[in-house]
Amino acid sequence: MSAVVVVAQLASVNLKLDEASFTERGWTLLAEQAPDIYGLIPLELIRIGDVKAMGNFSYDRRQATLDLKANTDAGDIATRMTLDSEGRYEATLNGDSINVARMVPDFPLERTDLALQAQGVEGGQKANVGSLALKGTVSAVASHTHILGYEYENFILEGSYAPNHYEAILALDDSNGTFNLEAEYLKER
Repeated sequence: MSAVVVVAQLASVNLKLDEASFTERGWTLLAEQAPDIYGLIPLELIRIGDVKAMGNFSYDRRQATLDLKANTDAGDIATRMTLDSEGRYEATLNGDSINVARMVPDFPLERTDLALQAQGVEGGQKANVGSLALKGTVSAVASHTHILGYEYENFILEGSYAPNHYEAILALDDSNGTFNLEAEYLKER
């Protein structure tokens, strides 16, 4: 019997994580001691450094919800994700002063604040990536972003996605400049 079937038969589950800690040295030791697992751990995750996390997971036959907060050497994040029995989902991710340069040293983005929201529904048809065909919208605001030593304000992303079709608007509303870029990708079947 698969884990999914077992969870589906349960009336409800409530789990609380008061605090879990993992050090940067712990990430490194895991990589050294378990090289087969190391290939599954992105280097950017190891570079996140020390982590203290807390959260809640709840499930009943109508909805599953995950709330997670993490304090890391690369910044603090909070996320909430819900998935209901009809396949509808919502997710938020908020990050304060995320040190991207720590995780991806050669990338020009150094530090950012981020507020991201996504919502949609599992479309029921097979997609090329995994077995889900997600359809929905995403919006994100990076209120303060440091790129190559300069601070930009108000990067905005609005988009929609469906199997084989993506649309997005990326905009900057900064006191030193603005732009508005619209993109669409449609993959032929």
